[in-house]
Amino acid sequence: MRILIFIIMLFSVISGCKSNILAPTPTIKSSQKQSPEPKLNVTVSKSINGLNDILETLSSQKDIFNIKESPNKKYVVYMHSDTATSYDKLTLHLWRVGDPQPLETSKIEEENVGNVLWSPNSESVFVDTGTSAIRSGDLFFAEGLKKVTSLGYYHAIYFSPDGKKILIGSTNGKTSNIKSKYIAPDNIVSLVIYDIASNKADTIFKGSDNEDYNAIGWLDNEAVSYHLNKYSDPNGELKVDFVKYKYDLKSKKSVIDEPKINKSANGKDGMAIEIELGKEKDIFNETWSPDHGTVVYGEGNNNEGLGKIFMWRVGEEKPSQIVPNDTGYPIGNFSWSPNSEFFTIRIAASPESGGYLIKVDDQKTTSIQCFMEPFFSADSKFLLFTGEENIQSTYKVAGSGESLNISLMDLNTFKTSVLIPSNDKINYSALGWAGLNKVMYRKYDFSTNMDEILEYDFNQNW
Repeated sequence: MRILIFIIMLFSVISGCKSNILAPTPTIKSSQKQSPEPKLNVTVSKSINGLNDILETLSSQKDIFNIKESPNKKYVVYMHSDTATSYDKLTLHLWRVGDPQPLETSKIEEENVGNVLWSPNSESVFVDTGTSAIRSGDLFFAEGLKKVTSLGYYHAIYFSPDGKKILIGSTNGKTSNIKSKYIAPDNIVSLVIYDIASNKADTIFKGSDNEDYNAIGWLDNEAVSYHLNKYSDPNGELKVDFVKYKYDLKSKKSVIDEPKINKSANGKDGMAIEIELGKEKDIFNETWSPDHGTVVYGEGNNNEGLGKIFMWRVGEEKPSQIVPNDTGYPIGNFSWSPNSEFFTIRIAASPESGGYLIKVDDQKTTSIQCFMEPFFSADSKFLLFTGEENIQSTYKVAGSGESLNISLMDLNTFKTSVLIPSNDKINYSALGWAGLNKVMYRKYDFSTNMDEILEYDFNQNW
């Protein structure tokens, strides 16, 4: 168990949102498609139906916000404002790839939209709203944009890897007498799993005056990660016991899931690490893990993104350098796996167009020869990326002329396999995951100038 005041950072904004109550409405079957009267609010200047065409059209208009393509690349949702500002009421719209115009429109006006989220299976869309850590939102079926339910929650929602359930830290309007003396928001938080098909919410652990259950995310379809926070004020000061757990949905049992680290007497909690890094002017790309247990960052030339890369785990006295030397190239994005056990580093403008995969426990570093950003699977078992092959071709005149394939790394063995090999006429690029075992990719044939977005089920073909 570790004692942290890091929780104060998460509660640093004042409570306030349109709803804090789990309020399901009757389930709408996705097969019951109803087409409301079209209300386009989009200027279509030409006949279009490709994904890129749709994204380009929507991005060019000032009254369109929160444009999000579905994981399977078959839909694009967006929010429309009658006043051309995201601070006023917004309406959710959906545009099917292949259709000349967007036809489906939600009749619900949303306020204070923070984000629009797709389920991993592309069947549901969630509109996140609110202006604080205590938030609310509406869930819709993609087909017909019919509302399924409203949820009140703390911080964020988490779709299961198969897209069938949602994990939240649920708030019901009740407040904690202990927390209210020291921090805001002071709402009591319970751990809840909502099943989309049955339209039912199951409270896994109920919060109390001195206990909160904060959701972290899904480890797989049958296991979730959460923090149990216990509050006390023995000497007139707030004390928080902060422990990470893993809960198994089948056995209905929890086990402590703390990382193995070399804690020292002078080890720092999350808030102390934040304060320490905030004092330094040469720190950049600071990125925390989903479980808030580790932060990775660059240190050096902030303006140019040049320098060394460090990792600092909660409980350790000081950070450790994870890549031996200055790369000499700009440090790109850090991306975490959902289970917080791995992260990737993009090294921009390097000859290999590559980066590194880091395993947090033992700092094992694996070089990745990839083009563009890699993608972790929702269960953190695989890393999908666009690999490079040294196949020179007169057809391929863009970039280095090298050929690109679809590659997959098993994060248990660190073995990389080529799912879809390239050739002298065709390049492939990974676009992300459309489910646990399905990946989306782009196929471009240089000999015919044909550009396609396709789906690959590697359980059936690999």
